[in-house]
Order: sequence, then structure tokens, then C-alpha cells
Amino acid sequence: MNQLTSYSAANVAINIDNVLASGLWEGDDAVVFEPNADITNFIVGMQGDVIASITQNRAGLMTLRLQHTSETHQFLERKYNQMVAGRLPFFKTSLTDTGTGEGGSADQCLILRRPNTQYGTNASVREWVILCANWVNNEVTYE
Repeated sequence: MNQLTSYSAANVAINIDNVLASGLWEGDDAVVFEPNADITNFIVGMQGDVIASITQNRAGLMTLRLQHTSETHQFLERKYNQMVAGRLPFFKTSLTDTGTGEGGSADQCLILRRPNTQYGTNASVREWVILCANWVNNEVTYE
């Protein structure tokens, strides 16, 4: 039997150092998590035999696209300034779709890249990249 399902961006929660992110940019890529590496590396021998190695690389990058007036943008600016001054330990980050449970978290994160700034006729995006050193995916079960 066919089933009707739905998605709402209102169900997506991003927490940075226990602060709920707000002021996300428009579009389908306002927040993106990208694993640093494939989970499996493999080689194919000269006779066609394959051996696979499971990587232990659990690092990943979270990209947040924010409005420049966003409280989260200002929060990350303060964290960046603390890092530059050498006064900031790791922080926690999580991403969860509360509708499905998809997402994950890491408790050892640092800012990898601060956004470029630009000004013009219209507001422009502020794109932050956060290094998540030990990302753990949420367990998701579908019925």
C-alpha cells in the first residue's frame, strides 16, 4: 500500500555547544554534514580477489549557511575569536531531524573555516565549516 510521508525543516535541530542554531540561510543546503572519508577502502588483486578495509576515520565537516544577522553567526564569531586567542577548548555539535531521528553528534569540534564576507544590494550568506573529529551517527529505525 502506498504511504504518504512528509518532511519539515522545522524538525531539524542543530546544537553548537548546547545552543540551538537559528538564522539559517534559505535552500536545501542550509546545513550539510559530510564524512571525511569513505567507510570502506578496498583493493582488487591481479586475479580479481578483493580485500576491504574498514576505516576508523570518524571525522567529518559540518557546513552551516547562516544569515549575517543570525545569533548563531555572532556566537560562532565569538568562538572564532576565542580560538584565535588560544582560549577555546573543543565544543559539542549535534544535528538531528527530530521527525526521523537521522543525524548525529560529536563532542570534539573546532571551527575549521570562517566565512567570507561580502556586501551588496542583497543580504549574503555566511558559511561556517566546523570540524567534527569524532562524529557518531544517531541510531535510526524505520517501521
